[in-house]
Amino acid sequence: MAASNGDATAESLAAIKEWAPVSAFPSVVHMELLAAGLIPDYNIGENERLMQWAGHVDWEYRAVFPTPETKDRGQLDLVLEGLDTFATVYLNGAEVLKSDNMFIPARLPVREALRPAGEENTLRIVFESAIKAATALEEQHGVRWSRMRSPKRNHVRKAQVGATPGSSGAAG
Repeated sequence: MAASNGDATAESLAAIKEWAPVSAFPSVVHMELLAAGLIPDYNIGENERLMQWAGHVDWEYRAVFPTPETKDRGQLDLVLEGLDTFATVYLNGAEVLKSDNMFIPARLPVREALRPAGEENTLRIVFESAIKAATALEEQHGVRWSRMRSPKRNHVRKAQVGATPGSSGAAG
């Protein structure tokens, strides 16, 4: 599901405003859009230019899962090995993590936040557009010199290949 942030192409795609199952896990927004037939294959020709809108959109992932049965009351952790930069994680409606650096994994003790054994929990991850966040950071801290196409990248702790500020953003 997505928030279009006013992008005209995203606004025209009703399908991105509805929940849809992922085609693979871990997931990347562009792979999901391709699998749903909402973008052309970005590996062919200059199709990547046709999907730049995706980087201006906030994306949300959701998973529903039962609380595991355990024999002891030991620690239960939620492990997030790679959130694509600007992500807020909610477990059963409570914010449990706000990330702004894709290089730092997270291990969160969540036993107290989980519902009783066998009951369902909802995990939501909201990925803010890296382009939107980088623009706000640049406005706050000023433009920094860069040899890169987009100097906004200097404000973002994110891989500088693939989906980066100045190109399409990914979630995963």
